[in-house]
Amino acid sequence: MMPFHRSSAVLQDGKLHEAKITAKELPKEVEKHFGPSGAEILRQSYSEHLTLGHHGSSMVSPPKQEMIDRILAIRNIQHFDRKIQNAEIIKKLNENKELLKKELKELQQQKKYFQKVHTVSSQQTENKRLLQSRIISTMKHLPDLEMRVQNLREELYRKTEQKLRPYLGESVLVGAEPYQIRDINMVRALLDEMVEELMDDYLKREPESYDSRQYPLMLQ
Repeated sequence: MMPFHRSSAVLQDGKLHEAKITAKELPKEVEKHFGPSGAEILRQSYSEHLTLGHHGSSMVSPPKQEMIDRILAIRNIQHFDRKIQNAEIIKKLNENKELLKKELKELQQQKKYFQKVHTVSSQQTENKRLLQSRIISTMKHLPDLEMRVQNLREELYRKTEQKLRPYLGESVLVGAEPYQIRDINMVRALLDEMVEELMDDYLKREPESYDSRQYPLMLQ
């Protein structure tokens, strides 16, 4: 129990305060703590006090001082209990506040994580959509691509055939550079000269076997 310096005093925040009760509050407090009989005792005591000639005094002492002191003491105790309860409530509220802060922080972290996951998922969805669109577009143009591939194959085949086919006559000069044409003509002149020398030598050794009709065949 909280110590009292006087029955009507209470210690609050390290300071001594007088516990007060007004005349208007007194009957209600007496009935509250002592019941109807207490209120009746208080009225009788006050009537006796007036009968004794103290009605006109401005400094009249309250009747049944012991009863009043007990009421004040009870009120002081109740006030102290309320302060303790309020302190407990404040402490509990602060604890709940810290828990709420912690939960809020966790929720914010989860929100950031899910936002990041949602962003990555959105990017993946967009990439899949673009890829699907490209696949559909490619499939639409697939016949044209197949035709182009076929044309390229045929063109490559023709060029390969042309390269493998032996050149006859002037075909060797087709597509040749000027310096290549000069070299080709020089080589052809040398070959013609060599052929003539070979033919002359052959005719000198076997003139009787010569047949003018075979000469073009020999040059081929």
